[in-house]
Amino acid sequence: MRAWGIAIGTLLALFLSVNTEQRVWVLFHGVGGSGRDWRYVAPELSHSGQMVLRPSLPNRAGLFAWAENVVEFFAQNSLLEREDRSVYVVAHSFSGAVVLFLLRTAYDLYHQHLASREAQLVCAQVRERAARACQQIKSGWQALLAEPQRAQRWVRVALKIEQVFLYHPALRGACGADLDLLGLGGDATASLQLLEQLGDFFYVPLEHITWDGQIGITNLYGGKAFMISLCGFYTNDSMLSYEQQRLLQKAPGYRELFFDRRSHFDFALSRAAGRQLARALCRFAQTSYGGVV
Repeated sequence: MRAWGIAIGTLLALFLSVNTEQRVWVLFHGVGGSGRDWRYVAPELSHSGQMVLRPSLPNRAGLFAWAENVVEFFAQNSLLEREDRSVYVVAHSFSGAVVLFLLRTAYDLYHQHLASREAQLVCAQVRERAARACQQIKSGWQALLAEPQRAQRWVRVALKIEQVFLYHPALRGACGADLDLLGLGGDATASLQLLEQLGDFFYVPLEHITWDGQIGITNLYGGKAFMISLCGFYTNDSMLSYEQQRLLQKAPGYRELFFDRRSHFDFALSRAAGRQLARALCRFAQTSYGGVV
């Protein structure tokens, strides 16, 4: 009987390890934020036994540098390197654009498309601070093409990610980015200006970002029908208009869902909003992917 008890206990421990430890949630904040933004979301996700990581990254970095910081975070965390762990990413605001940029760059590296993509990016066609952000991307891509080991790290991160959840993402600029005349947002607001002018260059075709449907991406956009902000009065979340949060494209593995009528930072300020988001993430993680909704 004792032997049976040990065997059952071993099987139960194995079952629990497979079902509660194989998924790691990585939560990325936006411009001006930190890992503390997820203080109400992380506990809800971890209640199911999953590991939750919420790093604080330099939040004034441009698109390429921020993506490189994400890659470096993965490389330095042994938990994310383990083959028995699938990674679910949640990206708020500008980090949503960063993650999509990372996935697309890694796809082009893997399929040997990046050299032609870099040649197609003409920075002379963009204006003001966006030109600086554009040149940073060209220089970053050139460095990846010249350093195969560095490029492989980007690909390895993309291959590790199973699902991505964008929450109120800044995909096509942000209200007020053009008003940052003093550069208080650093290269981040310059990159937001670039996305406003050249968004489609980075997002089309969308199936290259989802790796032909291998990576599931759920865009949870939101806001109120009427909200006074830098975005104006209609359909925004105080920082982003609906149009800035959406791609309005269809691709295998990608879906856009109107999620909530909350302000941009409610999830970080309200326990109820944080819990709502966490529970929805768990629910959506179990569902299949369609297209634009």
